[in-house]
Amino acid sequence: MDCIPTLVGAELPLGFIPAGSTNALAHSLFGTPHVVTATMHIILGHIRSVDVCTFSSAGKLLCFGFSAMFGFGGRTLALAEKYRWMSPSQRRDFAIIKALAKLKKSQRSAESDCGGHWQTIQGQFLNISIMAMPCPCSMAPRGFTPDTRLHNGSMALRVVRNTTRSEFVKHLKRHSSVKNQGLYRYN
Repeated sequence: MDCIPTLVGAELPLGFIPAGSTNALAHSLFGTPHVVTATMHIILGHIRSVDVCTFSSAGKLLCFGFSAMFGFGGRTLALAEKYRWMSPSQRRDFAIIKALAKLKKSQRSAESDCGGHWQTIQGQFLNISIMAMPCPCSMAPRGFTPDTRLHNGSMALRVVRNTTRSEFVKHLKRHSSVKNQGLYRYN
């Protein structure tokens, strides 16, 4: 993973109107997923700085985003996208249930050379999430990483190592409440 030691600002402000399933970006920016609220912010010229993650391979930009999920989260998002013909709530529930039914660990290794210090973690993981904002939504009212801020140059890395399906479901359920979302260890 490449790390740019200094932050680079955008030259042109972008307007954002929510049109997704969870609208986590709209929740993070405006506190609501409403299209009219987002439109009013654009019309009134409100500017909000936001950190963005870029993903590249061999020096070539692949994409950019505000969060990325690998493992369970990535499979769930891919399934939800595949079944866009369903209503958002049906699609979300279907994708979560199907991904849980096929839940399996995968052998991964993550490394970073940020700041000249290599850090590597290896093992079997059920989910790896990288988030540059809290990502609140109807499923996670405080967000998946509630302590993350919009524009401070940091991001949250959440790693879920291999555990039982029931413990993983408990982990997921913790996000649906506004309390008790802290980090914890599995037995």
